[in-house]
Amino acid sequence: MIPIIFFLFTQDVYEVEGVVVTATRYPIMLKDLALATTVIEKEEIQSLRPRDLGELLQNCAGIDIKDYGTGSLATISLRGIPASGVLILIDGQPLNSIQTGIGDLSVIDVNSIERIEIVKGPTSSLYGANGLGGAVNIITRKERGENYTVARVNQEQGIGKKPYYSNYYLQFSIPVSRHFFYKMDCSKNDTRGERTNSDLNSFSLYPALDYRTERIDINSRLNFLMRDYGLPGPMPLVDSLHFPPYFGDSTASSKFDYEADRVGLASFDLNYRLTGNIQIYTKLFTNLQRIKYHSRYFSFGEITEDYNYSQTTTGMNTALFFHITCGNFLLGLDYRHDTLSAKKNALPPADTEWQAEARNFGYWSSNNFYLNKFLNLNLSLRYDRNSSYGDFLSPQLGLVIQLSSRTWLKLSGGRAFRAPGFNDLYWPVYGNPDLKPEDGKSGEIRLETSPRYYLFTAISIFARRIDNRIAWLPGEDGLWKPQNLNWTAIDGGEFEVRTKIGETMKFSLDGTYLFARQKNQELVYYDIWTSEMRFEEHQRPAAFIPQLGISLKLDIFFKKDLSLNITNSYTSPRKNYYENWSKLPEITMDTKTLKEFYLLNINLQKSLGRHTTFVFGSKNLLNAEYATQFGNSISDLDYPMPKRTVFLQVEWRD
Repeated sequence: MIPIIFFLFTQDVYEVEGVVVTATRYPIMLKDLALATTVIEKEEIQSLRPRDLGELLQNCAGIDIKDYGTGSLATISLRGIPASGVLILIDGQPLNSIQTGIGDLSVIDVNSIERIEIVKGPTSSLYGANGLGGAVNIITRKERGENYTVARVNQEQGIGKKPYYSNYYLQFSIPVSRHFFYKMDCSKNDTRGERTNSDLNSFSLYPALDYRTERIDINSRLNFLMRDYGLPGPMPLVDSLHFPPYFGDSTASSKFDYEADRVGLASFDLNYRLTGNIQIYTKLFTNLQRIKYHSRYFSFGEITEDYNYSQTTTGMNTALFFHITCGNFLLGLDYRHDTLSAKKNALPPADTEWQAEARNFGYWSSNNFYLNKFLNLNLSLRYDRNSSYGDFLSPQLGLVIQLSSRTWLKLSGGRAFRAPGFNDLYWPVYGNPDLKPEDGKSGEIRLETSPRYYLFTAISIFARRIDNRIAWLPGEDGLWKPQNLNWTAIDGGEFEVRTKIGETMKFSLDGTYLFARQKNQELVYYDIWTSEMRFEEHQRPAAFIPQLGISLKLDIFFKKDLSLNITNSYTSPRKNYYENWSKLPEITMDTKTLKEFYLLNINLQKSLGRHTTFVFGSKNLLNAEYATQFGNSISDLDYPMPKRTVFLQVEWRD
């Protein structure tokens, strides 16, 4: 009914035939891509004024963000697939950790983002490891070459609380010559959290130099991040029966744990057009991360531990692109070398030092064939050869059927995998070098229609199965080690509606329903005297996955220089399971639930002349108390998210 009403009063807003995505490793029209894909343009980012990348993505269909608090680790779940199975790319360069497989969204400054492409189907046939759930390609490049400068100051504070967030951002671009273009982004964040030991200080710098001619495009990027932040842990339960933690207080499990990150990303891209129909793409990249983690805790005495991790990834991608009469053909080779050096210093003395490395070769092909004017075939295939976990073959098949001039039926299916991380494979004593990748298969039916330029709607039905899930369980020697044991199944549906009503209003509505199950091997019996153990297989609703998520965004334009954005989102409850050892030798499983929550964010933007914009708004206006990340035990109070805040942002552009 909603689309019918909008038919009568709307004007141009969404031209699906004009949208081009590059997360598929070559430019393709959105209407020709069988995999469900969402594109977030700069205009929408400016409208929402998000504090960070997680807040921006949370409002998209199929996405759930798990956040440990302001400035801390933030991860993405895509249609129920956890963060270790979602590939995070920045300008096409993988960002996922070689230790855990997780891509940390908080290392990317949302101010520098020009565009985001979210592919919601398996992408291992294009990128290899960690493409179980899809890929999020974050684009910081600008295509324009003119002089411009952007300066932005953002101050945010809780009601009746001390200021806890400030951001200073500067961006400028200079055309050095007719072919050379230089760009620089820099950002400074300062957080003073409501909880003890939740402060953060960070500085990021993104210089870039581009060279463009009719036949050659060269893009070079450097990304630097320096970040220091406290790790308060979950909120402890403190009452008349429960005392504060030994090194904590009523708001934090730890007053002394902290982490210091130093991240450096570099990439060099060359696109050479041999002819009008043949191009060569080459990317060289490196990812350097230095992580220091400090922890103090009490376990039969005071223990202090300092962990130092040095992660290095270097790699190369090259591809040959052919445009032929009936479609496009892409043939590629990827190589990457990952190394890890880890060291733990502890008091009392219990020092540990270990190293690990892996090499991966990926051979792939991606094709798009126009069978006739109504049928479009997407076909991709990739073979990965890894020195740590062996081989994996990832096929992907998609078919786009044009039902009318502006309606498309899209069918897709494929196989993808999540690689075991270095922690799973090589952790001293406990690692398991015999692990295999998690193996996922998926299928989707999607209907997209844009009957008018101002209206876009989409409905998807999908199913996913993941075998060989990695879980840590005790072995015959009593040591907890990762093993390929578990299984997950996710069936679901998704809808998207976007439109514009006249010249005064934009509207979007997104929703996702997930029916997720897990089948895990669980420890149900342990005799501490004989070390006898028994395991049973149990099927339960999948942990961590909310069943329902809905987002509604509304932009109202009062005048050309005055606008109001209202963002509403609802997330249903989610469950987690904790072992209960209180009745040994029997071990049971307790269920913990994070309650549902509704968030309302608003902001009012006023432009003064051509250069200055003021933004005033509130996040979590209704002061909801909620958490998205579980704690460590059944009794703690998890990781609470910020309550109501107000913010003022001043932006100057030239």
